[in-house]
Amino acid sequence: MVLVNLVGELERSLIVERAKAGMRCARLKRWQIGRAPLAVDRAALLRDRARGMKLAQLAKAYGISKASVCRLIEDTNSHVTQEFPRAASTSTELKELSRRKRRRNTVFKTLG
Repeated sequence: MVLVNLVGELERSLIVERAKAGMRCARLKRWQIGRAPLAVDRAALLRDRARGMKLAQLAKAYGISKASVCRLIEDTNSHVTQEFPRAASTSTELKELSRRKRRRNTVFKTLG
């Protein structure tokens, strides 16, 4: 029984190694890995949202899901808040801002 387990583990490690090698090769060839990004005019979507369109209306107008609309808006808002952080008004917001700052500093330490 031990021998069968060893052979299974060896086979599993070989499969993982081949999969990682394939992913590396695809990245080197600049192939798209995973799902293709949405082909949506983000500026127009944000402009329509600023004009007061509801999420469901935006989703229907642009032919994407409501969750995708929320994600696009959230991604845009997160970039803005990272560049120009506003003053925190509650303790929860203060904790969140300090957590982001620690994470950002950790990223810069690992890159530097």
